[in-house]
Amino acid sequence: MIGEHPNTTHSNDFPEPRPVRPQEAANKPPTWVRVIGISIIVVIVLGAFAGLATGIAALVAYATPPATTTSDQAFSVSGIPTLRINANAAD
Repeated sequence: MIGEHPNTTHSNDFPEPRPVRPQEAANKPPTWVRVIGISIIVVIVLGAFAGLATGIAALVAYATPPATTTSDQAFSVSGIPTLRINANAAD
């Protein structure tokens, strides 16, 4: 054009810019990596719940007093007493 500076450019002199990809889509791992990662997290969470349940069961088991009993008996015996025990002996 007449009277324009030689370095002047018009908007139709440049190609259209390419659309910019979202940043999170560029860093998204493959599906199989995500499946393995989720599986590992699920196993860890289930293990934590199992450990918690085991701890609660152990706490309940040790918090209750053990079952014990005592017995006092008196016998009148004439003569020499004999004691017989029918049980297996163990070391």
